[in-house]
Amino acid sequence: AKAFLDANMKADKGVVESDKDHVKLRAIKLDDSRIKSEVEILETEVLPFVPASHLHWGIWGLLQACSSDIEFDYVAYAAQRLSLFLRMVDEF
Repeated sequence: AKAFLDANMKADKGVVESDKDHVKLRAIKLDDSRIKSEVEILETEVLPFVPASHLHWGIWGLLQACSSDIEFDYVAYAAQRLSLFLRMVDEF
């Protein structure tokens, strides 16, 4: 997606039709090594934020356990998410 956006989000005369103001999308082709490289870069960027997501949803579950009328085991859900958070933080 990044390569597609890079190729298509440039503001140049060949991209925008002046009379209709429609965007012409450029086709792109990536070889397997480029795809693998892009995926590795994305994983490296995203990985540090995964524990934050578990912490967020763990706290949300605890808050819901105190305030929600919905019949759901929010405490167990929160415990699972907070456990994942602690495990991932220990790995860093």
